[in-house]
Amino acid sequence: MKKLFTLMCIAFLAMSASAADVWIVGNNPFGNWNPASGTQMTETAEGSNVFTADFTITARTWFIFTTQLGTWSDVNSHRYGPLSANEQVAAGNEYTTQISTNDQASYFIDAGDYTLTLDMNTLKFTVAGQGEVVDPMTGECYILGQMNGNDWGSNIGVKMEPTETEGVFTASVTTTNQEDFSFFSFTTKLSENEDEWGAIAPYRMGAVSSDFLVSENSLGANLPMLDFGSDNAFKIAPGQYTITVDLINHTMKAEGSMVVIDPNTGECYILGEVNGNGWAANLGVAMQPADEENVFTATITTAGENEGYSYFNFTTKLAETEDAWGSIDAYRFGAVTDGGAEDPFLVTDEMLNQDLSLSDFGANPTSFKIEQGQWQLTVNLNDRKIVIARVGGDEIIGDVNGDGEVSIADVTMLVSLVVDQSSNERSDVNQDGETGIADVTTLVGMLMEQN
Repeated sequence: MKKLFTLMCIAFLAMSASAADVWIVGNNPFGNWNPASGTQMTETAEGSNVFTADFTITARTWFIFTTQLGTWSDVNSHRYGPLSANEQVAAGNEYTTQISTNDQASYFIDAGDYTLTLDMNTLKFTVAGQGEVVDPMTGECYILGQMNGNDWGSNIGVKMEPTETEGVFTASVTTTNQEDFSFFSFTTKLSENEDEWGAIAPYRMGAVSSDFLVSENSLGANLPMLDFGSDNAFKIAPGQYTITVDLINHTMKAEGSMVVIDPNTGECYILGEVNGNGWAANLGVAMQPADEENVFTATITTAGENEGYSYFNFTTKLAETEDAWGSIDAYRFGAVTDGGAEDPFLVTDEMLNQDLSLSDFGANPTSFKIEQGQWQLTVNLNDRKIVIARVGGDEIIGDVNGDGEVSIADVTMLVSLVVDQSSNERSDVNQDGETGIADVTTLVGMLMEQN
């Protein structure tokens, strides 16, 4: 209730106070999302608190308003934007703005010549002028994305062949990713340069939801698409396909031979905040195979990086680079919760040494959330279960000198051991089997979290 009252007070002050200056910040022509620049609006009369700006844009453009430039922190503290998610605006209409609590939400407008008038007294703005009338039916169609060796680029696509039926195009393609899913959508126009997505935004067409999976059972079926302006991608397993798109009825059909991905690679890795690691698609703690096939074990240490807790999930394959999460989507798994990936699964004492459920393989799995400590994990991919047990009983991880607490004295002793190339039974803080500088880094991180 206190937070709501505060937000209401801020909104009231914003509506009643005079805004000395107002800028439009966005992609070109509004400063290319530089928080230190933008298009300054002109006050129509001194003290009126009504501002106006004329501009010409050549491709779909995103923007927000701000009463202060500088860093993004400065802008976002004085940011005015849509009431919820991204909102499209067009000439001849009036729109409501607000102090934005969502720093990802922007307005967007298609190409044209416009005059924008913002009334800071009422927090409403109007758009006047002439927008470019876009006919997305250009007589051509391209497949954007990971097909025939291509990757994502607004100027590259597989050109589809027109059929005898108006608005229907077809192409034979092979997925770019041969060991994982490929993603694709459509456009009736390509841009001149690789990253000019705004230039082709009105010509794009995609799935009804983000990363829509084309399953083996849906091959040969007409799958729905959204109208032009959608950039949602389809997701499909490796294979060779004939893709048919109907731009009038907004459907897509994939036919062909699908290679079903087997995520059981014989390996298993722990991703996330364990043994001193952070989140990276190419970095994970390798688990050891047990006697039973598809069963793996590992002993890990968590430092409690996030308010005393650490987060982790799993993969049966690592990526080649740090940010290549898409290349391991089909191999990832984690916890099972009602809230999904944004609601981590908290491991409590009552859950230790019990069978806990694991999710199926797929992108963005839910993470386990666990307190600082040392843990034994046993993952069984055959029955989708995990057992988590505490290691060491009452032993305090990081208590290198054995005095019953973790302090700077433990860092001093650990550094001395590392310099002497020595160790004791408590010096392997990150539990990687050896005493070294990585243990010092983990211990310092633990102390910083405590403070």
